[in-house]
Amino acid sequence: MDGNKYMFVYGTLRPETSPGIHGMTHNVKIVNPNFKLEGFCLYMSHDYPTISEHKGSSVIGALCLVDINDEIALDRYEGYPNFYEKRDIKTDDKEIAIYFQPKPKITTIIESGDFIKWVNKQRLLMK
Repeated sequence: MDGNKYMFVYGTLRPETSPGIHGMTHNVKIVNPNFKLEGFCLYMSHDYPTISEHKGSSVIGALCLVDINDEIALDRYEGYPNFYEKRDIKTDDKEIAIYFQPKPKITTIIESGDFIKWVNKQRLLMK
């Protein structure tokens, strides 16, 4: 998969959601379904998950490898560049693309850093 890039997905694009990243892409490879992105905080903004840099916090998501066509499809799904922005961050051994809202209105901090666990907990609370 030459010419591909790493992408971190943490909300509705996680593989275990519907439609998830597999519903948006054709050639994605899940490198690590439980990747921990250090130095970021997860929260809800206008009913959408987003992240921002926050020392001491971490976010759980999937580390994926995508080709240019899948990246274009994901950009469209995320409303890039009008709703979400995208930037590359460096980890110890990789450069990873992330989507984020540039000026979010924080409504709920997801302290666990795990969108899937948070959604499941919300469903239980509504029963």
